[in-house]
Amino acid sequence: MDIWKDFDEFVKNMFYFTNGKRTVLWGYDLSGFFIQHLFLRVNRKIEYIVDDNSINPKVSISRSCEIEDISPEIYAVILSGERDLKKEDFLARRGFQENIHYIYARKFLYESINSHDIWKGISYYDYLENKFHVDIIERKFTDEMENPKKDALNYSPGMGYPLMDVLDNFIFTCKDAVFDFGCGKGGALLLFQRKGIQKIAGVEYDKPLYDILVNNYKKLNVSCENIINGDASCVKKELDDYNYFFMYNPFEGDTFRQVIDNIEESWSRKKRCITFIYSGPYCHQYVVAHKMFQLTKQIYTDYSVRNVNVYRID
Repeated sequence: MDIWKDFDEFVKNMFYFTNGKRTVLWGYDLSGFFIQHLFLRVNRKIEYIVDDNSINPKVSISRSCEIEDISPEIYAVILSGERDLKKEDFLARRGFQENIHYIYARKFLYESINSHDIWKGISYYDYLENKFHVDIIERKFTDEMENPKKDALNYSPGMGYPLMDVLDNFIFTCKDAVFDFGCGKGGALLLFQRKGIQKIAGVEYDKPLYDILVNNYKKLNVSCENIINGDASCVKKELDDYNYFFMYNPFEGDTFRQVIDNIEESWSRKKRCITFIYSGPYCHQYVVAHKMFQLTKQIYTDYSVRNVNVYRID
């Protein structure tokens, strides 16, 4: 089962809708960020990002009063939010018709997959939750976990697309395999798989989170045979089958230090090129302290901690 088939069809149709016209993205919320991400991935231009409230300093944002002269002959409008009668009236007075000259992106996606919850946000994880009824996005804090270790950190899936922006820096082959430390509900591994890595694995300490992952993968028909419910610091020889390792800031302290030691020992047992992708690199100094890991790249992202560090052992 290709879990991304309907999503890819949505993206293709959205791009087709804007073919040959100037694109207006109206609404710079999380769904708007994601739509911009989709356009940037294929080097397609959005001429105007319009939002009467956003003060995001990263991009040039227009107010609606600055697009008074747009016309349906030249512009295609993508609305990222929920239905808005004022925006519809603005567009109608200029000759725009829904589904011909403008679309609500959320409706455009979720009606195409026969979803009743048409106004859910747009992201990789929102799509999976809405189509397959999996559970990825809801955060879980350490005080809600079942007997967390003292150096454990909160579970958060991130926003999905920053990880895809990171993975776009890599070319993966059929020989590559990835191991995710603190894999939570399994969302990150699904994006690695989407980018071409078929052998995925990970470890999650919290049993309820692990159970959610297993249930998610069952619904998605994705194997979880290599997902471990246990202590990341105790995973050792299992690492020998993987050349990519990933963390989204799952823990610090003794657990982190032991995991780095275990990766180095794995390399000593089985020489290969190892790449470690570390988001939220609070423990950077420990990674490079042993001199085996070399920091080779820093990728600026929309994660709360902006830089994702990439290390190699050759």
